[in-house]
Amino acid sequence: MFGRVETCLGARLLHALMALCLIGAAAPSHAGGRVFTGQSVASAALGRSLPYTAYLPEAAADTSRHFPVLLLLHGKGDDETAWLDKGGIRATLDREIAAGAMKPLIVVMPGVGNSWYVDDARPEGFGPVTRAILDELVPEMDRRFPTLGCSQARATGGLSMGGYGAVLYAVSRPDLFSAAFSLSGSLFSDDAADIESRRAAYGRIYDGVFGLPFDAQRFLDWNVFTRYTRV
Repeated sequence: MFGRVETCLGARLLHALMALCLIGAAAPSHAGGRVFTGQSVASAALGRSLPYTAYLPEAAADTSRHFPVLLLLHGKGDDETAWLDKGGIRATLDREIAAGAMKPLIVVMPGVGNSWYVDDARPEGFGPVTRAILDELVPEMDRRFPTLGCSQARATGGLSMGGYGAVLYAVSRPDLFSAAFSLSGSLFSDDAADIESRRAAYGRIYDGVFGLPFDAQRFLDWNVFTRYTRV
């Protein structure tokens, strides 16, 4: 659907990352990759800092090398530390890379609260989160880390709310991402009758991000299926 997966990261990468939700990896015996916690990018769009955590593979010690990058999104109720602390991503990546099951890559994990990864214009809302991630964090990834710096070597993925955000970004910005995966993604129909029948549930699920009372048109504007048909 989003093309060039094998060119960018390889099918084994997607399989290994999907396994993060299913396995608890033991700590590797080798030094492994480096994790950068407590990181942030100053966001003019948000008017505040956007926090993130990053993983660099052990091979990044060779400063002449550059790597593919994955923007990995957390689910509802979590933050930029979730994939590290709950998902055991460092140990899993270290093990899979050391075993040759996947190639070295950089992973950047932002923290956006329960924003649903959309631009939220409410006075009490989360602000333009999509704009901050795509226009500010993605360039920061390429400035700060030794990425390959092109869409063919950039992917996005996530769990639940993050699975929705990952597909939303890949569909909306194919110039930035050539691959995406969604783990138990919160991807809901753009069918008007279905939306109407779920109106009360959607109001609770989305915590007012799409309006209270629930605004079906705003929901459709950010619906991945609606956006996919426009591409």
